[in-house]
Amino acid sequence: MKNKKLFIVVYLLIFFFSCKSSPFLTSNKIVIDKEISSNNDSYNILFEAKDLSENMSRLSSKNDELLFIIYKYEQQGDLKEPLFFEKFVLDENDSLKKMNWKYNKNLNSDKCIVFCIEQDSETPIEQLDPIIRIHYKKIIKAYNTKNYSELERYIGDEDLIGVKIIDTPTLNNNNSIKFNFEGIYKLDRYNYQIQIQ
Repeated sequence: MKNKKLFIVVYLLIFFFSCKSSPFLTSNKIVIDKEISSNNDSYNILFEAKDLSENMSRLSSKNDELLFIIYKYEQQGDLKEPLFFEKFVLDENDSLKKMNWKYNKNLNSDKCIVFCIEQDSETPIEQLDPIIRIHYKKIIKAYNTKNYSELERYIGDEDLIGVKIIDTPTLNNNNSIKFNFEGIYKLDRYNYQIQIQ
């Protein structure tokens, strides 16, 4: 009887240790990890200056200090805190910026809105962000109608060089989104190409 109990205990121990190293259990862990990581995918943003805004006159700085911000688009009310933002400098020798946006695919939104600001007076993001979030509809209207004095009321000496509403499901289906911000602002011509993939 004691031998039988000892045999059962030894058998259970052998079974337990062999299961612990089983590839089946390991593969289940990998699947779970993949499921977790697929909820927080990362997208690459390529931002290329085809024509810098600060290169027209001898008085220009010859570089663009840019602020790139992405929000969840809201039909009603204020925008929530940014999903992504980055401040960077482009010049003739370094005209491409690569960024990484950790984007939650479970974000309950059909659209996101992108703002690109060329900073002349170095206003901190902490100061610009709440103004954009509260007054974004008026800012977009002023931008679309080229009402620079109205824009100045909200963002001061900073130059809003682009606003774009992007389709979130397009990103979720592993498609890339490509668009340009181009035009003339205060006599400076600019052209930026953006790709999110």
